Amino acid sequence: MREKRPDAVLIYDRLHEPRFNIANVGFIRNFLTEYYGYAPQITPGELMSLGYIQVMRMEQRGQWITVYLVRN
Repeated sequence: MREKRPDAVLIYDRLHEPRFNIANVGFIRNFLTEYYGYAPQITPGELMSLGYIQVMRMEQRGQWITVYLVRN
């Protein structure tokens, strides 16, 4: 049976994750994941590889929100 996926995905700025982040170091990421439930946000590229396209993005005062829909 094929897994059902959502028709829309809403991504928002839940953490400040700069490109060069100490959480990208393997053992530190493992520690944060194990003891603090850390999980990196999905990237736009990962969403696109799953068949989603960006349809809207809004930014204000450093916060952002993006909406993706399934590509037909």
